[in-house]
Amino acid sequence: MNIEDATKKNYFLLFPEEMILSILDAFIINQPMTGKSGGDGFFVHQTKDCLYICLYDCMGHGHLASIMTRIYNHFLEEIIIKEGLIDPGEILNNLHKKVQEKFKDKRNQLVGTAADAAIVKIDQNVRQMEFAGAKINLVHVIKREATVIKGQRIQVGDFYEYARDYKSQKIIFPEGMKSSFYLMTDGFKDLIGTSKEKKLGIRKIITFLETNYLNPSPKTKENMLTLIDDWGGGNDRVDDLLVIGFSV
Repeated sequence: MNIEDATKKNYFLLFPEEMILSILDAFIINQPMTGKSGGDGFFVHQTKDCLYICLYDCMGHGHLASIMTRIYNHFLEEIIIKEGLIDPGEILNNLHKKVQEKFKDKRNQLVGTAADAAIVKIDQNVRQMEFAGAKINLVHVIKREATVIKGQRIQVGDFYEYARDYKSQKIIFPEGMKSSFYLMTDGFKDLIGTSKEKKLGIRKIITFLETNYLNPSPKTKENMLTLIDDWGGGNDRVDDLLVIGFSV
């Protein structure tokens, strides 16, 4: 189903996860460290031609961190829907400013205000995607080979006086060839293994994604859940975990 057809069917009224799954060959794994809520979240919006997928990892865990995810969700709605910004880099720049402004007189918080964040804008009319990241990378797999498209190494929403100018990167979809993309918070690569008590790491994740390149998203999700369970076993989690994978 293309984005225009989804818009006609009012899929924008669905929950974010259902919206992604109704438009793309996609999957989502969202596993908070404790309970049902945590500091990882995502936001989705579609227009007639484009689909925006935003993933963010707020500081902390549990209920207090989940409050920050709602604040980030609210600001993304303001920036993308109400203010109409369309460039992922500019969206991150404005997100940073809004969080800083909200908490400028409230720095003694029980949970931090900063977040790792990433935004992709998919335009199916021209088979093109734009990406901007703040301490979150985008993994692109094509022909069983993965490329890590790096975001910038500064979070949004903190109070450090770093110069920031988040930039968008363009990715073209080759005609007649499957492209798979993955956004993930660092709770995935930081999974602690049961045997050697070491982290899963990005290299093992890359190998897994290349191996699963030809699988449809439901099968990749199933295999990824098995990897998470097998590697982590009964160990306590050290962080929330969120993965969004999609193919075009």
